[in-house]
Amino acid sequence: MRPLLTILKRILLSAFAILALFALGAGWVWLSTRQEEVAFQSGNITIRAALLSPRFSSGAPGVVLVHGSGQTSRKSTMLYAWIFASQRYAALAYDKRGVGKSEGGSNEWSEFSLDDLASDAAAGYR
Repeated sequence: MRPLLTILKRILLSAFAILALFALGAGWVWLSTRQEEVAFQSGNITIRAALLSPRFSSGAPGVVLVHGSGQTSRKSTMLYAWIFASQRYAALAYDKRGVGKSEGGSNEWSEFSLDDLASDAAAGYR
C-alpha cells in the first residue's frame, strides 16, 4: 500500500509542477501585452476599438482584425488580437458599425455596403 501512495504523491507533485510552469508562462504572456480603448472616424461614423500591443516593445508592426459578416463586435476577434500582441504585433479589434460601442443604428448593421465596411477597416489601418 505504501508504494502506491508514494507513486500517487509523485504523480500529483509532477502534475502540480507542470500546471505551475504553464501558469507562469501564460501569466508572462498576459503581462507582456497592454490593451487600450481607442476610437477612429470612418466617414461620419465613430468606430470604437481595442488596441492590443506588446508592453515592452515600441514601434511594433500592426494588424487590423476584420470581423465576419454577421452582427459581430470586437469580442469575436479579441483572442486573435491577444495572440498577435503576445507575438510582438500591435492588433486592432474593432466593433462593426452599428454593433457594440460603434456608432450606427443597432438594426442597421446589415444594411451597410461592403464599401462602407472596407472603409472602416482602412480607417482603422490609418
